[in-house]
Amino acid sequence: MTTPPSALSNREQIARALDGSDGLLLGVDFDGTLAPIVPDPDDAAITDSARESLVDLAKHPRVTVAAVSGRELSDLVDRVDIDGLVYAGNHGLEIRAGETTFVHPAAARQRAQIRHLSERLRDRLTDFPECTVENKSLTATVHVRGSDHAARVASATETFVAEAENDVRVVPGKCVRELRPAVEWDKGAAMELLAEAASDGYRPLYIGDDTTDEDGFRAVQPDGVAAKVGTVAETGTAADFELREQAAVPRLLDWLSEYADERWTSERHDSPSRQQLRADDLRDTEDEFVVRNE
Repeated sequence: MTTPPSALSNREQIARALDGSDGLLLGVDFDGTLAPIVPDPDDAAITDSARESLVDLAKHPRVTVAAVSGRELSDLVDRVDIDGLVYAGNHGLEIRAGETTFVHPAAARQRAQIRHLSERLRDRLTDFPECTVENKSLTATVHVRGSDHAARVASATETFVAEAENDVRVVPGKCVRELRPAVEWDKGAAMELLAEAASDGYRPLYIGDDTTDEDGFRAVQPDGVAAKVGTVAETGTAADFELREQAAVPRLLDWLSEYADERWTSERHDSPSRQQLRADDLRDTEDEFVVRNE
């Protein structure tokens, strides 16, 4: 297994990959990327340095920033809370641009099934109180972090969902098992959708730490850039570069802001700040999504 080169030590290489573009589409995961991993997911919070970096990037008229997470959309928005961002929650099954939310139709149809499975799983896992089942409306997460029986609970979850014979699948993540609608949609599909809806000539860059972010890494290639946060697993990674720890993420974001200023200086100073990706852009790109005005 080959470890990707350091993103911070190879910024010139990243710059060359972005040169020639008309703007930047930046996708950033939340847990483990904008926020450090913590024992209790409810305690996760974006760091001050990451927030400041994203605020600066979001103000640039040639940069579109998307927070992409497995968290429920409302939870993600509350925790990041930065104006001008596009938010993709539940692995991109729900996306908010401005005041408009787009929901994948297959996910919308599976809400009741996800709720039912979550309730039954809680009953099944009562012998493991340290493992919790989180119903996120469109998906559900079984948290096994810190449990001595993580492998057993993960296996029991997979078996239970398989025996239920429904249109729900189990996807492994870092210390979790995700219950999702059995539809070909993930963080990578969300990034592809955002790239299609973004202004012509924008180059994508995706930063994430989890196995579920591998879809995002692959989606931005070969024209974009992917950066993996943390240790590369034995299975390897599709990312082009690595950031050894979450604390390095703001440093890369700061450099991206500097790059944007140098690359598109006149646009920064002459154009008013605006949200680059509008609801109408997404509506024109994916007309099958259910639209919900907030």
